[in-house]
Amino acid sequence: LLARLWSMQLVSQDEYSAQAERNRTRTISVTAPRGRILDRNGKELVTNRASLCVVAKSDVADNDMTVTLLANLIGMPPTAVRRNIQDATGGAQSMRTVAQDVSRRVVAYIEAHPHVFPDVEVVQRTQRLYPRGSLAAHVLGYTGAITSDQVKAMGSSDDGSIAYEMGDTVGQAGVEYEYESVLQGVNVYVDADGTVLSYASAVDPRAGSDVTLTIDADIQAAAEKALSDRISKLRAQHSDCNGGSCIAMDVTTGEVLAMASYPTYSPNIFVGGISADDWDALSSDAANNPLLNRAISGQYPSASTIKPLTALAALKNGIATPESSYYCTGYWTGFGSGYGQYCWKKTGHGAVNVQTGITYSCDVVFYEIGKGFFYSNDKNGLQDTFRKWGLGSNEGIDLPGEAAGRVPDADWKWEHYSYADDDARSWQGGDNTNLVIGQGDLLVTPLQMLCAYAGVSTRGKVWQPHVLKAVK
Repeated sequence: LLARLWSMQLVSQDEYSAQAERNRTRTISVTAPRGRILDRNGKELVTNRASLCVVAKSDVADNDMTVTLLANLIGMPPTAVRRNIQDATGGAQSMRTVAQDVSRRVVAYIEAHPHVFPDVEVVQRTQRLYPRGSLAAHVLGYTGAITSDQVKAMGSSDDGSIAYEMGDTVGQAGVEYEYESVLQGVNVYVDADGTVLSYASAVDPRAGSDVTLTIDADIQAAAEKALSDRISKLRAQHSDCNGGSCIAMDVTTGEVLAMASYPTYSPNIFVGGISADDWDALSSDAANNPLLNRAISGQYPSASTIKPLTALAALKNGIATPESSYYCTGYWTGFGSGYGQYCWKKTGHGAVNVQTGITYSCDVVFYEIGKGFFYSNDKNGLQDTFRKWGLGSNEGIDLPGEAAGRVPDADWKWEHYSYADDDARSWQGGDNTNLVIGQGDLLVTPLQMLCAYAGVSTRGKVWQPHVLKAVK
C-alpha cells in the first residue's frame, strides 16, 4: 500500500492531476462569425445574419414530456427533436441545437416559462448568408459541419492557429474552403458558468477576416446571364447542350473578373445542413451536376481552339513557315485514300496558308501539320509545345478542384490502351491529325485555354490566374 501510494502521489502525479482537471471542468466553445466575402468594389457576396436557436442539454432527450412540449411549440415531430438533441457532433458536453431560425413567439414562450424548460435555452448565433443567391456560387463555395477527417487534417492550436472541434462550421468548396484560415473566426472557450478560462489564441473572440475577391459582381451577373441564355438557345437545336462555362480575366494581371458555370445552385441551401431532398435534387442525373465548376474542373476536347498553338508548334519546329501554302478541297488524303478525313467545310477553302488556315479554321492545313510531325525527328514536338503553354497541368488558380487535363502521346497511349493489341496501342498518324484539331484523347479545361489565349495576346507572358485581391 505504501509503495502504491508513493507511485500515485509522486510518479503519476501529473497524469492524475490532469484527469481531475478534466473531471472538474467542461469546455464549451462560443463560435465567432466568419469573415465576409466581397467583390472587387466592396459589394457583399457572402455575409452573416443573426439566427435565434433553441438549444438543450443532452439529458433532455430522455425527458418525454419536455421533448413533446418542445415539438409542439416549435412545430417539429417529437422524433426529430429527440434526434437533434442526441446529435453529439458538437461535443459530448455541448448544448445540442434543437432548431434554428425560430420565431419570436417561441423565444418569448421559452423565456417566460423557465420552470417548464429548465435545461433549454435560446441563443443567438450567426448563419452564413449568400445575399445574391446563386451568383458566383462555384467561386464562393459553401460551408458545412466539419468532418472527423478534417478535424485531424487541420490540426490543433498549439502553434497559435485556429483549433477545430466537431460541430464547427468550415468551408467545404470554393473560396470558403480555399481561404478557410482567414475567414474562420477565433473561438473563445468558457466553463459551465460562462467564466472565461482559456482562449484558442491570445486574442478575444473575433470575426474572421473579410476577403476581397477580384470578381466584379456586375460582370459576373452579365456572364451568368449570357451563358444561361446561350445554352437555352442552343438546347433548342441540340438536346444534349446542358452545360458550359464562361471566364473573364485581366490578361495583364491574372485577375479573374468573372467565372460562371452552368448549371448552378444556391449556396444558401447548405446553410445549417442540406436536406436529403435537396441533396438528391443536386445529385440526380437530370440536374447535370450543378456542383461541378466546369470552368476549372470540366475536362473537354479543345476542338479548334487548339489551332493557334498547333500553328506555333509547326513554326517553332520547322514543320511550316509563314510562307507555307496548302490547298483545301474539303477532303484530305495525306495518309492515303483509305484514311481520308474531311475538313469541316466539305466544299473546301481553296488556297490557304498558315494564317488564313487559322482565320478560316481550315482542318486541311492542320492535317498537313500533323502529318509533318508524324514523320519528323521530333515526334513529340507538338505535345511539348502544348505543355509549355500550360496544357496537361494545373494553372494554379486559388480554388479547389482544378483539373490538369491531358496531352496524349505515344507512351500514354501504349499504357492507357493496355488491353488492346500492339497495333491499336501504337501511335498512328491519325492520332496526330486528331490532336492538331483538338480531338481524340486531348482534354483541356476552359481555364487552360483562357490562359493560353491570354499568353498569345501578351506575346508569351502568362500571369497566374487568381480570385483573391485582398484580405482585410
